Amino acid sequence: MNERKKYLIILFIKKSSIYTSIRASINKFFELLKNTYSSIPGKNINELKEQFTIDEYMEKLIPVIDKQFSEEELEEVIKFYSSAVGKKMLSTSFLKEFSQVDKNYFSEIEQKFSIENAKFI
Repeated sequence: MNERKKYLIILFIKKSSIYTSIRASINKFFELLKNTYSSIPGKNINELKEQFTIDEYMEKLIPVIDKQFSEEELEEVIKFYSSAVGKKMLSTSFLKEFSQVDKNYFSEIEQKFSIENAKFI
C-alpha cells in the first residue's frame, strides 16, 4: 500500500465515527477490566492500557480498510463526511439520539426478559 492510501485510510477513520468508536471501545474494555478484576491494582490496568493504544488499533484496521476500499472510494467517503450532511450524520445530537433509541430498545428487551424469567432469577 502506498503512503497516500495509508493517509486516506487514517483520514477516513478520523473523519468517520470509527475513531470515536474505537476510543470508546478501548475505554469501555479497560473499565470492564477494572470492574471485573477489582482486586487487581488500577495501576496495573492503566499500565496495560498504555501498551494498547488507539494508534496500534488503527494500524491493525488499516489493512482491512485497504482491502475493501480503493483510493477513489476513500476520497468519496472522506468528501461525504466532510460535507454538511456527513457532519450532520456524525453530529453529537444525532448520535446521542441514536444512542438513546439503542439504549431504550435494549432496556425493553431486558425488562421483558426479566419479567418472563423472574422465577428463574
